[in-house]
Amino acid sequence: MLNAAVQKVFREMAEIDRRLLGKGFPESVPLRSTDGEADQLGAFIDERVRCELAMWKPRSTVEEWYDRNKFWVWVVGIVVGVAGLLVKFL
Repeated sequence: MLNAAVQKVFREMAEIDRRLLGKGFPESVPLRSTDGEADQLGAFIDERVRCELAMWKPRSTVEEWYDRNKFWVWVVGIVVGVAGLLVKFL
């Protein structure tokens, strides 16, 4: 989708450039080719997406389990802490 949008934006930029250079007569100015610039930007986007996907790392099973059970992890931690204090002072 991004590459298609890049092509569309560069075509529109070329048309606007043509209108500005034509000073009211856009037909008198040839439409500038923007294929090279669009291809370069498309290659940059493809490389960036590839790098982002390579850096993305799925979460571990332990992290997912902790997110689902945070309440119980905290409760057990507090109970163990209180039990430890009671054993020490009794």
